[in-house]
Amino acid sequence: GPRPDRDSSTTTTAGIDEPDRRGRTGPDRIGRDLPGNDGVRFRDVELLSTDWYVLRRTTFDMRHRNDHWSTEQRETYDRGIGRPRRRPATGSAS
Repeated sequence: GPRPDRDSSTTTTAGIDEPDRRGRTGPDRIGRDLPGNDGVRFRDVELLSTDWYVLRRTTFDMRHRNDHWSTEQRETYDRGIGRPRRRPATGSAS
């Protein structure tokens, strides 16, 4: 997560402002420019973890069949072996 920078009062985040422990930068930008779906508009990609895997929370607007737009949020793991996978649901269904 964010930590104070050694040289100033600003904070740095591994994987965004500096390489993470695997040397990656920019995993928060992956997926923002995916083409091909006019029914999805990306709002934000938040980097939650850059340990051995990358965990992102993506906020996006999705158009439904009745043309209603809703704001959705998903967490995905990127284990570096191909495509990101959705994080399994936890807890009981309500």
